[in-house]
Amino acid sequence: MLSSSSVNSETLRPWYKRTKIVLPVALLLIAVIIVSDLGRPANAATKKGDFTTFVNTVQTDMLSCNASVSDSMTVLNDIETGKSKDLVTAKRIVSQAQPNCSVAVNSDLLNMSTQTVPTTLTQYNLGRVLRDMDTWAYPNAVQLIADVQTALNSGLTPALSHDMKAKARAMGIAQSSAQKVIDSTAKSLSMPAPQLKLDGLNSLPKFITGAN
Repeated sequence: MLSSSSVNSETLRPWYKRTKIVLPVALLLIAVIIVSDLGRPANAATKKGDFTTFVNTVQTDMLSCNASVSDSMTVLNDIETGKSKDLVTAKRIVSQAQPNCSVAVNSDLLNMSTQTVPTTLTQYNLGRVLRDMDTWAYPNAVQLIADVQTALNSGLTPALSHDMKAKARAMGIAQSSAQKVIDSTAKSLSMPAPQLKLDGLNSLPKFITGAN
């Protein structure tokens, strides 16, 4: 049987130390803190920093694939124009280039394709940038480089030339689409728009670009 002192110990405490008062107040305080943190909007500087980091990460992750496209186009152009006769080296360069545009081999591309848009930027359509860059690399860049490899092994045909034009066009559209999202986001954040700077297609031979 409980003693009278045990029964009355709770009622004898100051009101602010009683369990029935302290526990609900503590729970209420925790809830207020959580709600306050969730509802606190990111400031402009934070959004700009996260946005710059996001674009820089995409740019970095695309570097090796972009370089591989550029190298493959340069090699093909040199062989087709007679600038180079070293077909063995050309084939080796292209064979090493193709895996760099596949997420199965290139961990940078895998990281890019699986990254999430920062929570501070969820109101913008930045997921489109990741999707566009995915398609730039795969299947388009992979297939473009595969066409170059076929051309070096078996000779350039009208069908191969047509397919390379189609892949390069698709890559250009994807890059333009991604950059438009970046430009519109930068405008909303009142900051200069960072550029993707994918110059892999700048080395396209004239028979692909249609230039004279």
